Amino acid sequence: MARPLFNEIVTAVIDHDPFFRNNFDCSGKEGIFGLLKCTSAIRQLAYSVHAEFLDEYMQISERSSRLALDHFCESDMQIYGPKYLRKPTVTDVEKLYLASTKKSTCLDC
Repeated sequence: MARPLFNEIVTAVIDHDPFFRNNFDCSGKEGIFGLLKCTSAIRQLAYSVHAEFLDEYMQISERSSRLALDHFCESDMQIYGPKYLRKPTVTDVEKLYLASTKKSTCLDC
């Protein structure tokens, strides 16, 4: 993923969901950075790794990694859903149908 695209997604998610903002616990200790939470979620989606795999690699607990994935997916659907996760139009279906029949009939490809 290109860095500008990654930064745009991370910024949008951090601005949208307070889960990704830096929090302080009752002892005043700073929590996990939003960038690390987003990176964990994107790695889980991109590489199909389990949350426990990221425990040692990214120094984030399995539970935090799972929560980050849940919040990240929900935020992405709310932010980008209306534009990119819409139902296909009739034209979209026709294009997909033509592309699938073209691939299945091409024996030399």
